[in-house]
Amino acid sequence: MDLRTFLSEQEKNENLIKITKPVSLKYELSALLKKLDNGPTILFENVDANQMKIVGNTCASRKSLCMALQKDMRSLHDSITFAMNSPHAPKKISFSSLQDRKQYAPDLTRLPIPTFYEKDRGAYLTASLVFAKSPTSGIQNASFHRMLVIDKTHLAIRLVPRNLYKFHQLSKELNQSLPIAIAIGLHPAVHIGASTPLPYEFDEMSVANTLMNDMLTMVSTPSLQIDVPSHAEIILEGYIHQDETIEGPFTDITGTYDESRSQPVVEITNMIFRDNALFQTILPGGMEHKILMGFPKEAKIYEYVKNVVPDVHAVNLSAGGSGWLHAIISLTKQKQGDAKNAIFAAFAAHPSLKICTVVDEDINVYDINDVEWAICTRMQADEDVFILPKCRGSSLDPSGDQNALLTTKVGIDATRDLMKPKEHFEKARIPGEDKIDPKDYI
Repeated sequence: MDLRTFLSEQEKNENLIKITKPVSLKYELSALLKKLDNGPTILFENVDANQMKIVGNTCASRKSLCMALQKDMRSLHDSITFAMNSPHAPKKISFSSLQDRKQYAPDLTRLPIPTFYEKDRGAYLTASLVFAKSPTSGIQNASFHRMLVIDKTHLAIRLVPRNLYKFHQLSKELNQSLPIAIAIGLHPAVHIGASTPLPYEFDEMSVANTLMNDMLTMVSTPSLQIDVPSHAEIILEGYIHQDETIEGPFTDITGTYDESRSQPVVEITNMIFRDNALFQTILPGGMEHKILMGFPKEAKIYEYVKNVVPDVHAVNLSAGGSGWLHAIISLTKQKQGDAKNAIFAAFAAHPSLKICTVVDEDINVYDINDVEWAICTRMQADEDVFILPKCRGSSLDPSGDQNALLTTKVGIDATRDLMKPKEHFEKARIPGEDKIDPKDYI
């Protein structure tokens, strides 16, 4: 299971578009990704005369997500929950066993790195998975980080206070640089595994391996001996140094620009390409960005809510909520108050969540019109909406206090009142409607 196998499956299922016309790396490629957002995977075959093809939108729809994990929609959340609770360490193979790899002197101009939006500071790596080991314990971590191209051998990396940030701080205390490996061109299941929220001591690749049915193998990089997926199309070795430079502005998941700030510099010391290597990119603020960040959180919300209301049907971190700030949950309410308990459980599962809407089982959480209909016909604001001021929120929300991470949260109970007859809330239906195809009558 690698990126190439996934592309073949996408093509077989008519979920792959090949663009053969010349495309510019500056804005044109990102505009095409945005125009085809929430759709099929895209293979750009002719980008600024660079010989390397670019893959985008690999997981920009729930359809692609189902194909990546080989699951149907109903079992998606169960599959990631199982993987998080039962991680299996992947096998290791020797780097010398990979016959189709070549090493090159560091030169980032070999890579077709896009510039996405008008006010972005420059060209960015976005589908870059960074692997590093703690300088004190040796624990390995994998995580996504955007990286700004500075010159042929240097990048600026955005670090937030998670594991890699901690590794970097430990290295600074030891007055040394942190060795890292950057893997580009990976099966989407690896990206999903790397996006899962895990305790400090767990390796995200164990989750990815479980998602891939124990088919993931790892290799140690030739220079720095950091474990990366063996099927990676491109591997960059290097160091996060102690010196910093200005990184940003850059477009974040909300589709707004993140601010400029001083961030660490990465020096690339070695490049390894697979034969006919594919470059992979993720559109910032696009559906793939939202799905990769949000899907593991959906699974966590699903798990938490099930502990208080057993009959949960679906969880959607909505596209309109940037895949992060608004959760819509459908459930079968057994008692008055179940929806409110579910809302509190969702806020506990995902502290960045700003709005939580709960609907009945007959409402499609992926259809915002259906959700809005439920709000209008099953909710009374004075009884079913509650406001929680000054809660911990998300740094991604430009309306909140992004320094203190404070926001006001809203819970909406859009479920029917059990004290009223069920038929008062019933949707009108036309018998045989599902079997009617207008094309047969035209």
